[in-house]
Amino acid sequence: MNAGRHGPPVGGFSLIEMVIAITVMGILAAASAGFLRGPIASYFEAERRTDLAEAGTLALAKVKQEIGRAVPNSVRIINAGGRFWLELLPARSEGRYRAAGPGDVLTFGVPDAGFDVLGPPVQAQVGDWLVVNNHLPAANVWSGVSRAAYSGGGGFIATVVHASHTFLADAPDRRFQIATDPVTYACDPVTGNLRRFANYGNPSPAQPTSFGAGVQNDLLATGLRSCRAAAFAGTLRHAQTVAVELGFESSGDRLNLVSTIRVGPLP
Repeated sequence: MNAGRHGPPVGGFSLIEMVIAITVMGILAAASAGFLRGPIASYFEAERRTDLAEAGTLALAKVKQEIGRAVPNSVRIINAGGRFWLELLPARSEGRYRAAGPGDVLTFGVPDAGFDVLGPPVQAQVGDWLVVNNHLPAANVWSGVSRAAYSGGGGFIATVVHASHTFLADAPDRRFQIATDPVTYACDPVTGNLRRFANYGNPSPAQPTSFGAGVQNDLLATGLRSCRAAAFAGTLRHAQTVAVELGFESSGDRLNLVSTIRVGPLP
């Protein structure tokens, strides 16, 4: 019978070797953590700044878009206690009124209830407003000088029908707007919120700064630490201009966004 064959003894770690290996690995891990701490912190800081910039830019873009499409000279602003309320009258569509020639013309200085559109039809909806030459010096859309209730149907229209109204004066460009109900942007650095309010009523001479629970209330941005806005009236040759500054802060990171916006088309 052949004797059994035995291989070499199985190797292993002693307790001392294991302790030394663990110690060395701990030293290497601690050294690696020191080297990686900076890049990792920088990565998360960059992520926070990117998120802050994207959120702020998106909120300001929304404000800019609606201001830029508003009825000329319809933006008005109240600044108080570091907050602002910016109200505007959004324009659904714009066209030119017929003031001479064949068809129904818009007359001035006497009550008028409608006119033909000069050019392509414009879009309107039931409950809209007609605004005529709001860029003239004596015009005021909020007090009703340049505004009348649209009384026609919805869709694309070639003839504008409105409540009887006496408009003040003709203008070389002969432009009008079909407008919807007013909208307010409210920025409050105390709460850190930028909000958009809508569906709160008809245009009024008094600008509102508080809104009931039943109105449309959209939160556009958080993290606001400063809010400033100013409006500069337009004329026959220059459109109204609005300046808006929003200051954001998050986890110690700060971002200031400033924009100058032209209101409506140039006359």
